[in-house]
Amino acid sequence: MTTGKLDANAADENGQYPFFTCSRTPSAIDTYAFDCEAVLLAGNGDFNLKYYKGKFNAYQRTYVIEPIQISLKFLYYLTVSQIERITENNRGSAIRYLKLNDILMPFVYLPPVEEQHRIVQKVDELMALCDRLEQQTSDQLEAHETLVDTLLGTLTQSENATELADNWARLAAHFDTLFTTEQSIDKLKQAILQLAVMGRLVEQEAADEPAVEVIKRAQERKSQLLSEKLIKKQKELPDITEPEKPFSTPPLWAYARLDDICTEVTSGSTPPKSEFSEAFGIPYLKVYNIRSQRVDFDYKPQYVTENYHRTTLKRSQLLPGDVVMNIVGPPLGKTAIIPDDHPEWNCNQAIVRFRPIEIELNQFIHLYLKAGIFLKTIELIGTAGQDNISVTKSRSIVIPLPPKAEQQRIVQKVDELMALCDQLKERLNQACKTRCQLAEAVVENALN
Repeated sequence: MTTGKLDANAADENGQYPFFTCSRTPSAIDTYAFDCEAVLLAGNGDFNLKYYKGKFNAYQRTYVIEPIQISLKFLYYLTVSQIERITENNRGSAIRYLKLNDILMPFVYLPPVEEQHRIVQKVDELMALCDRLEQQTSDQLEAHETLVDTLLGTLTQSENATELADNWARLAAHFDTLFTTEQSIDKLKQAILQLAVMGRLVEQEAADEPAVEVIKRAQERKSQLLSEKLIKKQKELPDITEPEKPFSTPPLWAYARLDDICTEVTSGSTPPKSEFSEAFGIPYLKVYNIRSQRVDFDYKPQYVTENYHRTTLKRSQLLPGDVVMNIVGPPLGKTAIIPDDHPEWNCNQAIVRFRPIEIELNQFIHLYLKAGIFLKTIELIGTAGQDNISVTKSRSIVIPLPPKAEQQRIVQKVDELMALCDQLKERLNQACKTRCQLAEAVVENALN
């Protein structure tokens, strides 16, 4: 057993020989140091294994194993089966690594060389069969997901109630065969959200107060807050144009900008390290605390001092009921409603806050942001591989607003349907576990 002699930056993309580093995929190089059949063990990272026959070169942390009086392919399969034992003395924390003396070579019983060749031949046959099954499964999943996308697309693109009913009947007839993966159920949940905010999920009622009245009240209240200097005046936004409206809305609905129905739309900032604590103070949200479209403060909690929260971070104070959304991605569209676990919160600059003038609007605002329709048209600012939404663009988000009574019906219906989707996903997971346990039992029985 030996190692390569080169640094990883010796790679040359135009080289004619494989250059084995600790990556799973070999690079290229224009010189070779080995001309043999060998097993290659990555000495950094995930300790991946490779088999190669021919001319190649190797990184200084790649171990090259050349067997004596043993089938190399047999050695490769043997090493794969024993890799956890072989590498159990690894070092490091952030990046694991092995020194030559760390590598354990466990004692194993070796069959005769002729039998090694027969074992390798049988393993190769079975691996080829597994590869074909994997490709077949992948092709079937891809075709399945395409079918799911197409049928769910017909729902959200339906022009009227009759067409929607026909498209839903077509999908419902094959429900059991369509929604058989977690991905397909997640897509169903997203379609439900889109239908909800388009007004296609519940019946409209003529007795409901029109949404335009809600917007008027919000504007009157906002003007009052401005005159009392309880909020700061922000730059006027232009009127909503027809191209900004993503779809036609039912009667009694009205389009508004989020700024029209919120007191202030603002983002947070990051305090110096001296103002942070992991145990006490005002809970401080980062994007990673928005998980599964809710606040998860059990994950890496941080707090800021109350004094800094009341002074420098006053602009980004959060209250229970506020709606928050990440404005730095990817991914974008992570959103949550601030819970009442704490009376006040704060957040960093990658999060924007929407505080509805009428707090009851927060559930539908949250629903609309989760649906993600606005992301198809909003103008992003891209820097250093990031997608950013400015606070002004966040203020400008156009939302189709139903009557308040209908909002409550929509939220209730969505909650019911999402619960059913979660139950379906749980049954799928249980069925998958049962299949895996059965497969393991069959294999164990065969080996014994």
